[in-house]
Amino acid sequence: MYPSDPSDRTDVSMVGGTHAVREQVERLCRSVDFGGSPRAEEFLRFVVEETLAGRGDGLSQRTIAHGIYGRNGDFDPGLDPLVRVQAGRVRRALEHYYLTDGKKDPVVISLPKGSYAPKVACNGKSTLAARIMPPVLFVEPFRNESRCEELEFIAQGLGSELAVALDQYQVGRVILLPGSAGSDSHVAESARSACKGANCFVVRGRIAESSGILRVTVRLEEFETHILRWSEQMSYRPESGNRDRFLDQLVERVAASIAEEEGAIAQHVFKRMDSVPVLEASAYEALLHLYHAERCGTPELFEKALVGLRHAVEAFPEDGRLWSGLARMCTLNHILEMFPELQVSMEEAIRYAERGVSLSGADQRAWCILGFAQTMAGNLEQGHEATLTALSQHPGSHFFRDAVGYLLILQGDYERGAAISKEAVELNPFVRDTVFCGLWLDAFRREEFDEAHAWAARYMDLNIFWAPVMRAAALAHLGRHEEARAFLEHLLLVRPDFRESGPRLIRKGIKIEELALRVEEALRMAGLVFMGNG
Repeated sequence: MYPSDPSDRTDVSMVGGTHAVREQVERLCRSVDFGGSPRAEEFLRFVVEETLAGRGDGLSQRTIAHGIYGRNGDFDPGLDPLVRVQAGRVRRALEHYYLTDGKKDPVVISLPKGSYAPKVACNGKSTLAARIMPPVLFVEPFRNESRCEELEFIAQGLGSELAVALDQYQVGRVILLPGSAGSDSHVAESARSACKGANCFVVRGRIAESSGILRVTVRLEEFETHILRWSEQMSYRPESGNRDRFLDQLVERVAASIAEEEGAIAQHVFKRMDSVPVLEASAYEALLHLYHAERCGTPELFEKALVGLRHAVEAFPEDGRLWSGLARMCTLNHILEMFPELQVSMEEAIRYAERGVSLSGADQRAWCILGFAQTMAGNLEQGHEATLTALSQHPGSHFFRDAVGYLLILQGDYERGAAISKEAVELNPFVRDTVFCGLWLDAFRREEFDEAHAWAARYMDLNIFWAPVMRAAALAHLGRHEEARAFLEHLLLVRPDFRESGPRLIRKGIKIEELALRVEEALRMAGLVFMGNG
């Protein structure tokens, strides 16, 4: 059973009483989203009536299995997923309905994840959990713990440069403090007033030198509680190379570790994402759904993010980040074919990406996503131009550098793409998995199959069919056929239709025909028999 928070219970009077709620249930059951599924209608009616009767707190898999399906007391939710599966279907049907036919309905009924008690709200007046606000990042001047005056200058400069690097990620508001909030009460009070209810973090750094070795320590802490969320120490030895380059790379690495889409701040916020309904998400929350989906890779989260972004661009049409995010998800949906019913043409995805660029033209992310959409549409020249524009925005930044390298490889700019990708892997602790796809493809192209397999093994998203495709193709060329066949088995679990759809899906991801043919042939060598024309 999932107990409800009393502060989150639905106030039916807010939406016009029980009659208005029951009318909305009937409206839902007549919709195309529910019309073809009597079980979904039955489930919705039961959980709504139980909630209206004041028994929402008691809704569990067992009570629903007994109340709807007549299951006895020996029903074991651990062995029988009937209720969980049906709840998931109803949740998705509700989300899709309110994105399409139900946009203007007066009453919104939702089924929050982790609960079987529905929530009811007036359209535009949520009764759900509190918003996730964009964070505030305070950057303190780095503290010089040596007596060297030159290091005092470097310490001050590191704080300023880090604030600029963090701001490029657009993760929230970045504020460079004039002193330490830990020791200066005036600075602390000013910082506290700037938070205004948002999650606030402070970045603190120390620099010291001993026996010629320069050591820099950086910490990310929660502002009020001082809870440590991330830290790293980096050292420079005179014999290891240029000190200025070390400091530049340090700033970019720290910024990526903290503010990347899967960095320390996002990891902290992701824990609350299940409580954020996509149809009521703010612009920031809609983007968090996107990052969460790409990190976890599950179809459920992918669909949730895509639906949420479609809704968000209507609610916040002047936010370029949302249009770029929608283009990104629509392009992924096109090449992975995860949800055909939510698919748009690549021409439409490109228009979304162009809208994102027009609203935020200097944003590296927007240009990179336009390059991605153009490339996956087969427009390699236009994709290459947009990708190079993205690179030119912040040539030394780690931000989206992994994606730039990946795209350049797909576009046939192999040497530059591989060099940028390898640099991103070396310096950014939160690279996107796609960078390993690009490096695998480049090594496969060069027939360096040990290297190709090593890159493929670092691709961790096993929910995506490319993971077993890359491993099986490399292993087949290495003569490790038994291992290759094991990955083919996994491939057919992830995509049971791959024997039919494989050639088409390979070409959606690899736009250079010669390489696509070589990957297809490698899978045949591994034992895969393609059927039809894909």
